[in-house]
Amino acid sequence: MGPHISSAAWDLLTTRPWPSAGAYRAAGTFLLAGVPTQELARNLGMLLGGLGVGSLAMLGIHRRKATSFRTMDVERLNEERRRFQAAAEASRDAFYILDSVRDSKGTIRDFSFRYVNAEGERRLQGKAGSLVGASCLEHFGRFLEPSQIERYFEVVETGASLTVELPVTSTGAKIKWLRHHVVQLGDGVAISSTDMTEFKAVQDQFHSVSEFSEHIFEQAPFGIIATDGAGTITAMNIEAEQLTGYSSQELIGSASILLLHDPQELQQRAIQRSEQDGVMLQGIDLISSPPERISISASTVMSKVVVTKTPGSHTVPEQDWTFIRRDGTRLPVSLALKVLTGPAGERTGMIAIAHDSTKRKHVETDPATGGLYDDLTGLVSKSLLEDRITQAIKRSKRAGTKVAVLTMDVDNFKRINDALGHPVGDEILTTAANRLMGKVRISDTVARIGGDEFIVLLPDHTDISNIEFCAEQLLRTISSPYMVSGHAINVTSSIGICVYPDLAADTETLLRRSETAMFWAKEAGRHRMAMFAPKMLEDAYSRLSMEGALRQAMDRDELFMEYQPQVALPSGKVIGMEALLRWRHPKFGLVSPAHFIPMAEKIGILPEFGMWLMRKSCQEAKWIQEKLGRRVSLSVNLSPHQFAQAKLLRTIEESLDESGLHPNDLEIEIIENTLMINSSANMKTLQMIRDLGVGLSIDDFGTGFCNFNYLLQYQVDRLKIDQSFVRQAASDVNAASVVRTVIAMSHGLGVKVIAEGVETRDQLKFLLRRRCDQAQGYFFARPLSPEKFVEAVPGIERMNLSDPSGERAAVAIAAEEKIEFIRPTDGNLRPVTIG
Repeated sequence: MGPHISSAAWDLLTTRPWPSAGAYRAAGTFLLAGVPTQELARNLGMLLGGLGVGSLAMLGIHRRKATSFRTMDVERLNEERRRFQAAAEASRDAFYILDSVRDSKGTIRDFSFRYVNAEGERRLQGKAGSLVGASCLEHFGRFLEPSQIERYFEVVETGASLTVELPVTSTGAKIKWLRHHVVQLGDGVAISSTDMTEFKAVQDQFHSVSEFSEHIFEQAPFGIIATDGAGTITAMNIEAEQLTGYSSQELIGSASILLLHDPQELQQRAIQRSEQDGVMLQGIDLISSPPERISISASTVMSKVVVTKTPGSHTVPEQDWTFIRRDGTRLPVSLALKVLTGPAGERTGMIAIAHDSTKRKHVETDPATGGLYDDLTGLVSKSLLEDRITQAIKRSKRAGTKVAVLTMDVDNFKRINDALGHPVGDEILTTAANRLMGKVRISDTVARIGGDEFIVLLPDHTDISNIEFCAEQLLRTISSPYMVSGHAINVTSSIGICVYPDLAADTETLLRRSETAMFWAKEAGRHRMAMFAPKMLEDAYSRLSMEGALRQAMDRDELFMEYQPQVALPSGKVIGMEALLRWRHPKFGLVSPAHFIPMAEKIGILPEFGMWLMRKSCQEAKWIQEKLGRRVSLSVNLSPHQFAQAKLLRTIEESLDESGLHPNDLEIEIIENTLMINSSANMKTLQMIRDLGVGLSIDDFGTGFCNFNYLLQYQVDRLKIDQSFVRQAASDVNAASVVRTVIAMSHGLGVKVIAEGVETRDQLKFLLRRRCDQAQGYFFARPLSPEKFVEAVPGIERMNLSDPSGERAAVAIAAEEKIEFIRPTDGNLRPVTIG
């Protein structure tokens, strides 16, 4: 082992002042005896790397003879010592000098502290100077494994320095990771200890985002194609392969993105752009020239033909194009582009998001006036069904037989779509249609009239009991488990029945009363069937009475607001609230919003309620802010009908002006499908709302036809994950995957995510692990009056979200195992159990 700096020398440097030259001479022989200047400088440089390269200069170490060093002015040496200590004490890193503690055989068993700077004392929770002479294993052992500390023994024995990153094992410690740089110092070591917690968190987040990004890319429900700066395809996901018919191996690294486009369409668009904007592609034949023969890059062609001239924008709004698939067929697609640029503004690549626009175009047209057959299931449409019912009634009159109409739908189908996605929902509908067709006679008709609603026509029956038996068989058939992607999904259904001539006299009445019976079956508990009875009309009249009362609710001051807190994660701070409309009627009591809001929308008074809600909630939100002494945001929901109102902007402006609520504290929530209806007009309205300073949130994200392309086109502040996903995320793999994907993609786009319907500890833990930004639900608080909201905030903010204690009541809806059939008996309705 080569020369080293003695502990006595470091004692002089770091702890003892020199009162006189004589005192220094007495100890000076320890300082440089046998230690070359280069060796001294090397050791000090390694030791003080965390303190800065200027530390050696502050120590005043120079290459000189020992005799000249001994005559150095004592005061100057004391000054240098003070500078060293000042540098060490000011360091954000902890700094330790340790002496070896050996047993009788000379084996190192421990270290004792010789010097600890202020940061080191803070981490070890020791008072100034109290750690000197204390056991290193005793103090370090509180947060480091003994085996880790024992590695430092080798540094003393071998002289080889060590740099190691260590996890902190102490429960509840703020510091989670440390980096120790250890060098030999006499018969001991010097340690520079850096807090790596924040760096490790960023590193973990990067790995997590990378993992999610790869998963999202491959599992995205739309095609994603990436190119380099020249337009050569560099990546494409599974959906893009299905759209184009090409495998990724065929195109990546060798094919231009132009290969996927219709050359004639590109040429026509080029001509249009040249006429409109003066964009010229001179001397280029996009029709007859193959992509690899075109003289300029595909990226340039795409940028000139596809990319609109939007100042400062690198994102292209969704446009309709035509892909030429591998087999030569033409596929209409909706295509959005993102142009990627480098630091100097140069084009480095493009990302194209494409999806089949055939289905969207069908949705945008009126399906009721479309063809005679349903596109998804192949069943007859409503118009053809009505004709067949009319013909069956005519035959029934001649033959003296009965005609039955069964209206059925899938119970909680929206929940299935929300949790598993529309492709799974479509597969269930297609399977249900096939099952129904397999159970009926050739003379019967099965129709799909929209959404998850089916109608079965059973003509030429002679006995109602036979009709009941057929309905029971159909209910059992449609309610059997569905195998989708290897998973069994339990589905139930409700059926309403009406019979000609016993309960209805014409086609319209048959359809209307069978639907009334189906709604009655649903209200009676679902997963059952009901024969129409006159009493059901009385219930319908009751609904009409409630509708009349609802029209007068605002004038009678029966409407009021409640607010559900929205909490930031993981801090637990209440940062906002969602405004929720309530109705208390003197006769009906507190009516569920799930009941009266659709009713208000049906009878056309929801926009009027919406204007009242906007004004009232802004006023009460301002009052809550004043009582809390701080700003919290207000979220207000708008239905598609409200969003289309001409007075919407004026209502928002007046509500803000009258209440004094800051525009930045108001957030408008809209559902995804709002963006699908007259999208261009809605985008204009959204922009005007943004111009007021009001925020925008997408409610129940993932439950409609929307996709992340809208987030590229318009600046959305927040996405709200629907509660159906949140409730299942902790136990259902598919729901958890949806939540992870939404959070990861939103964060990638700089959009915050809030989860609604958080009711249990497991749900909250799942969201915390996935770094969800905000949450609301019964776990924190139910919707509250303004006064109760203010009272509840301190208690909510005292909750320890990192270890949430106590389960909150979660409402579990268990599917019934028995099927109940409702039929009239002596003028009354009686449930009959069939199985």
